Amino acid sequence: MTAIGDFNVYTSLKREIPRPMATETYRVEQSNWGYTVRNLSAPDLAITLMQGLCWLLGMAFIVAILGLWIMPAAVFSGPAFGLKVGASAMLFAVAYYSMWYASRGTQVEVQIDTRAREVREIVRNRAGRPRQLARYAFTDIGSVFVDFSGVRSRKDHTQGTLVMRYRTSAQTIVIAAGTLEQLVPLRDMLGRDVMLGGRQPVARPLQSFPQVADQSPVTEMQMGELMSKTIASAA
Repeated sequence: MTAIGDFNVYTSLKREIPRPMATETYRVEQSNWGYTVRNLSAPDLAITLMQGLCWLLGMAFIVAILGLWIMPAAVFSGPAFGLKVGASAMLFAVAYYSMWYASRGTQVEVQIDTRAREVREIVRNRAGRPRQLARYAFTDIGSVFVDFSGVRSRKDHTQGTLVMRYRTSAQTIVIAAGTLEQLVPLRDMLGRDVMLGGRQPVARPLQSFPQVADQSPVTEMQMGELMSKTIASAA
């Protein structure tokens, strides 16, 4: 794997990091809890074809369910009724799952929550409804780098993929794709917010300790009585 990662810039949370430029491959959207990185690159062709196939399969099962119940012979009588109910339930389950997968989004967006100190992978369906795929704490991110392992030719070596590594494993979280010049500002911002932000101590409220009852000081009258009793006992 060929990767480029300059971690010298991750020395201080107060260091000014250039804001990521507007590109055709990703977009950064600010929020009150952090920001979202949307991957604008073309979806994988295999996923698109698979979703289209699932849509056709779901429609075929729906037609099959309707065909079971419009048959004129023995529709609501005899043992055929129980078989039709069971077959309809199975076909409906397969049709529902196929249609659900077909309506599922193809692009995964990454949310950087600086308040909760976590990274979330979100996918939106065709209607725009979000669904959380995974969630990682900032402390679980081992590194942020630009990966060039998917480049076939050295002529295209400037094209890469910005990823975050889960701890020290081979699992990576894809953030965005683009040229090195486009990904470096985003890499530096993620390195500052995630790599350094996740290792800062969390501010916690001070513990409230139970108050101890104040002991009132001994007055002069009480001291005089105590001394007189001591002298009397000594005599």
